[in-house]
Amino acid sequence: MLSINNFKDLTKVDNLLRECWSEAETYALDNSVFGDVFSVSTDDKEITTDSGISGVEQVEEIAEGAQFPDLNSSELYSVQYTQRNNGGMIRVTDRMMKFAQYGKMAKLPTDLVKKTYKKLQLDLADVLINGFSAAAYNRRSDGKAITPNSPDGVAMFNDSHPCANSAGDTYNNIITDGATINMDLDEDALNAVEEYMAPRMLDHSGTLEVPEFKYLIVPRRLTSTARILLKSTGRVAVDYSSGVYNPVEDQYKLIIWDWLDNVTYPECWFVLDPSLNPLNLIWAKKPELDPQYVDYHTKNLEYTSYAYYAYGDGGMTKIGFVGSTGLNV
Repeated sequence: MLSINNFKDLTKVDNLLRECWSEAETYALDNSVFGDVFSVSTDDKEITTDSGISGVEQVEEIAEGAQFPDLNSSELYSVQYTQRNNGGMIRVTDRMMKFAQYGKMAKLPTDLVKKTYKKLQLDLADVLINGFSAAAYNRRSDGKAITPNSPDGVAMFNDSHPCANSAGDTYNNIITDGATINMDLDEDALNAVEEYMAPRMLDHSGTLEVPEFKYLIVPRRLTSTARILLKSTGRVAVDYSSGVYNPVEDQYKLIIWDWLDNVTYPECWFVLDPSLNPLNLIWAKKPELDPQYVDYHTKNLEYTSYAYYAYGDGGMTKIGFVGSTGLNV
């Protein structure tokens, strides 16, 4: 295999492919929302371990001259993220170069970018869709079995996340009003998130911690429902003589994630406090068009693209992320 640097007449082809890749990647990133749903970071280790502590116990009122109390904390669950290598190769044939078929060449890196980010987003959306069970599931992108990260031993969305205190307290992050669980997306459900669920959230020490939910995340099929809820006039406010208003109009950023559309929970939806996000995407190597080669025998120009990344539910607390299957049962 010889480097393209030995073939000066291929410089035009190389520049074309890299330019097409760059334009397509910019478009793909501009039309992706995973950066809002996942906390994105970089770590070049093959395996990354995340551990946490429970925080400290509640501070106490202290009498004059009394000793300050020792506020206990404990180590929480650990989770490991293992980098996954994803990639593929495109080949510019000798015939394409000989007859200057630049249109065909340009389609290759453009489609490679689309396929790269399609797989990434499908895999990330699968984390949410399958977050209602701790059982292994098959990825939609390739059918491979994936075991969810479950640091506290239960599913990402569960009605009994254990706290680390001695009282054995638990908290719930499946959307409910206390009677109906997995509520479908409507005004009552949004009210339940704010008025029933948020005031009952506990941190891992068992102390009340009220999240500030900012993002409403829905699949494409719930777009109209979500927009109507966030933009339409709400119910009559009993303490406002002026009439009607919408209490959530300016509260939520609407995130429509096409890759959430699925057959298992077609009307699933989620609400997120980004400051308490338990979801992580860790890049070891972001997608790029790698150094190219010319096959000496066929004169075909070969480009590879690959990326290393790890993802999943690894946060130490789920109080900032609540979800519903939309089944309303």
